[in-house]
Amino acid sequence: MQSGLYYKRLGKREALLSFIGPYFLYTSLALSIAYTFWPYFYYIKSEHIIVIGIFTLWRYSWLFANYVRSLIYHNIFYPRLKRHVNALIKDRSLPNRIYFVIPSYQEEPWVTLEMLQSLLSELQKVPCDATVVMALGSHEEEKIVANIVQSHPRGRRLTL
Repeated sequence: MQSGLYYKRLGKREALLSFIGPYFLYTSLALSIAYTFWPYFYYIKSEHIIVIGIFTLWRYSWLFANYVRSLIYHNIFYPRLKRHVNALIKDRSLPNRIYFVIPSYQEEPWVTLEMLQSLLSELQKVPCDATVVMALGSHEEEKIVANIVQSHPRGRRLTL
């Protein structure tokens, strides 16, 4: 890619391993703080605990709402959209060119790599040409994007 750096796509195993370290670190930190300040918990008023509990329930209810939304999209709306697109492909009523606008301001190189590889691999399934307009923050990002596009087989049918 750039100056001898190699960016590797991570799988589920690596994601799980990257979760374990911080989990045990923060859990042990929280338990040690709770153990240290345990004698002082007696002086906390119950109203404070109720307020913190209500705030916590409100905050994590948004997490639950987003999780439910993602399940609805994954199980209901996405299959409909996929059937519709597959019908368009069978009817050969796709446009000659499709366009993407991607804002990417000083992202980590691995994020840009994952995004572009995903986009390019999905574009292989579509029989039309593509134009990608990217808003980048530096010349370094431009070099990374150009290297990724040039190294991918789909890159020849892509206007950047």
